[in-house]
Amino acid sequence: MADSGIPSEVERFLTTHIKSVEQLEVLLLLSSAPEKDWSVAAVYQVIKSSESSVRDRLDELVSQGLLQRAATGPLTYRFAPTEKATSPLVAELATAYKERRVRIVQLIYSPPTSAAEEFANAFKLRRDK
Repeated sequence: MADSGIPSEVERFLTTHIKSVEQLEVLLLLSSAPEKDWSVAAVYQVIKSSESSVRDRLDELVSQGLLQRAATGPLTYRFAPTEKATSPLVAELATAYKERRVRIVQLIYSPPTSAAEEFANAFKLRRDK
């Protein structure tokens, strides 16, 4: 686990794929019922953002390979990650969001640190008080 109490692979997934709390909540909603097809309006009824914003978040998640858009019929979306390892990560993320919501939000909105900065921080000397 990382210092935040969140597994490092979950933190990596979060910082790589999630850009807003709204996007996270859309992903977690659809992943909670992977067998269900969701319309924009149905997601909106739960998320309570705006329909256009919900549609944008759904399309972002499709482009990342986390959701699948229906090929025929009405416009619907379903949790169907292209990589098998993603489903357990999203499940862990859902648990972390329930248990450490503030930390997850901080991770979403904190500026990314560069690898060089992290490496340099590892060698900082700290004085004991």
